Amino acid sequence: MDGKPGQFSEPERGDADASSVFAPISLAETLSEAAMLTRVDNKYLVNRCQFHSLFNVICDQYRLLTINEQSRFAYRSKYFDDSYRAYYEHHQGRRRRFKLRIREYVDSGDLYFELKLKGLRGQTVKFRESCDSFYVDQLDDSSPYYKLARDWYENTYQRRFAETLSASLIVHYVRISLVSVAGSERVTIDTDIVYEDTHSGESWDLSENIAVVETKTEKGAGVMDHLLKKNGSRQVSKCSKYCLGLALGNRVARVNRFLPVIRKIRDIDRISAPFESRTGW
Repeated sequence: MDGKPGQFSEPERGDADASSVFAPISLAETLSEAAMLTRVDNKYLVNRCQFHSLFNVICDQYRLLTINEQSRFAYRSKYFDDSYRAYYEHHQGRRRRFKLRIREYVDSGDLYFELKLKGLRGQTVKFRESCDSFYVDQLDDSSPYYKLARDWYENTYQRRFAETLSASLIVHYVRISLVSVAGSERVTIDTDIVYEDTHSGESWDLSENIAVVETKTEKGAGVMDHLLKKNGSRQVSKCSKYCLGLALGNRVARVNRFLPVIRKIRDIDRISAPFESRTGW
C-alpha cells in the first residue's frame, strides 16, 4: 500500500480474468434475481490465485455483476461500536448480535447506512438506508441513523437498543460479485483488504494472496459451497472482516477464538497449487 496513513491507492493486482470468463449481469437484474437481504451467509478463506483457477470451471453457472463495463469495485466501510461490544458478541458466538456501518461504493459515490443482525437459524438480516455522508463519527439519540438502527434492532429482537456508538474501524477492499444463473445465490469475492484506525489513521492489511469468499443463499448450501468444500475449503465461522481487522491490528484484548482463522490465513498464504491440479477438474 502506498501513500500516507489514511490514503489508499488503487491495488496493483487485478481480477481481469473474471470479466473475460463470465457473462455480465446488470445491477437491476442482480437486485431482481438475488437481492438476498435475508439469507444464510457462509464465508471461506482461500488463496486468491487458487480460487481464480475455478473461473473456467464455473463460468456457465454464474454471471458477473457489471456496471458501465466495470466489474471490479472498490468499497470502504466505516464500522460503529460501543467499546467493541459488537466485536465481543461475535467473539463469544452470541446468537443475537449486530454490525453497524456506513458503506461507500467508492466508484459511484453511493452511501448506505446498514445494520446486520443474526436472525433465526443463523440467517443474516440486513437493513439499509441511503446515507448522506461517510464522515460521521458518533451516533446518538440526536442522529436519525441511530434512531433507524434502534428501530430495526428492537423490532427484530424485541429488546432494548441502548448503545453509545462511535466509529471504530474503516475497512477498504475490492469486490467482484457472481450471481447464479439459477437465481437465489450470490457469491462475493473480496481482496486487497486494508484496515484503517479511525482515531490514529494507522493502517494494516491482510495478505494480498488472501480472498474472502462469501456465499449468500436461502438455505446455506449453494453451488459454490459445494465446489469449495469438494476442493477442501472449509467454512470459517469466525471470519468477519471487521472482527479480523480488530484482532490483527491488536485493537482488542481478547482474540483467542479468532486465532484458528489467523493461523488459517498464514497457511493459505503459502498455497500455490490451483484447484484443478489437485482435483482433476
